[in-house]
Amino acid sequence: MGEMAEPLGLRGTIGLELPGAPDAEDQRRLRLEYARGNRRWTEIEATELVRRGPYLVHADTGRLYQHRRHVFAGDTPTSPINGEDEPLLFWVAQDGEPVFVGEPSSDPRTIEELVERQAQREAGGSSRR
Repeated sequence: MGEMAEPLGLRGTIGLELPGAPDAEDQRRLRLEYARGNRRWTEIEATELVRRGPYLVHADTGRLYQHRRHVFAGDTPTSPINGEDEPLLFWVAQDGEPVFVGEPSSDPRTIEELVERQAQREAGGSSRR
């Protein structure tokens, strides 16, 4: 049997760079290109979001967002491991990496709903509607 060629563009199992593997800068560039090309993801400016407790609040809409980590696998810059079909927002960090946020998986969905629930709890009322 003939020798099998090592695949190009992949990181070896012991962490060595194989010939043709994208370096860190190329990986950032490829992730950003992929993010900008995904029709479900929207690029924003980081300044559009304001931190409020565990949430990021969109300054114009009041919508709540939370960070989405591990959208891409480290060595596969154009293969999302989650969130590909989820409507995410992202911005470009200073290091060139896209930073992703998505809406919380449960209520509340807006800062107004969050404040209302906190007021109900403080008043001893139920947070159910």
